[in-house]
Amino acid sequence: MATQPALDPFVRAYLKRAAGPDSYHQFPIWFHPEVLDAYRDDPQISAYRTASAGRLVAPGRFRLDFGISPDGDAIHIAVSALAQLPDAERTRWLEHLWMPVVSPKFAQMQLAAGSCFDDGPIRPYFEEV
Repeated sequence: MATQPALDPFVRAYLKRAAGPDSYHQFPIWFHPEVLDAYRDDPQISAYRTASAGRLVAPGRFRLDFGISPDGDAIHIAVSALAQLPDAERTRWLEHLWMPVVSPKFAQMQLAAGSCFDDGPIRPYFEEV
């Protein structure tokens, strides 16, 4: 398994706060930066950025603040910000959703809670495979 860099202390504090029982709506979700391409030539939308954050402004429609990964390979917003986008925008953003590796079988299990899934034999987690 590849070694992951340690989380920046501010990122860790942000995620810890966002994972709280009353603030989970602040948890970030990630997108491929190409999601912003649709706004490039739209004269009704303004886009601004610094090295680490940006903002889209569509007067009368939405305003969206987003983070920019240090390498520029991803952008992120709070899940609550996605929920506040108009339906068509939210659908388009979801087409550009980026996630680290996620277990497809676990996702299926979460979608059908209580169902029986044969995903191989049950064994101690720390047993050598």
